[in-house]
Amino acid sequence: MTRVTSDELEYVSATLCAKNPGVDQHDIARLVYDVYEELASQARCTTHLIPLTLNVSRRRLADAYGQGVGARAAMWRAAIKLNNREAPIGLPPPG
Repeated sequence: MTRVTSDELEYVSATLCAKNPGVDQHDIARLVYDVYEELASQARCTTHLIPLTLNVSRRRLADAYGQGVGARAAMWRAAIKLNNREAPIGLPPPG
């Protein structure tokens, strides 16, 4: 792993820590590095590994801690609570 990759993974971890303050920072960092290693081991092209790592890590955190996947999911949850099954304006369904 290069220094640049390590710095990018630290940024991904910091981003996810900021969005998930109730989750231990070490757990998030371990998840990010594990996801990166998993994706890198299967990758033919490594150009998009960092964005993929962010996306997969974010989704696994959401699954593990029962949190939504970003603002889009929060808006959908709010719409469903109001019994409004239509998409918030301009947003496709989460997922």
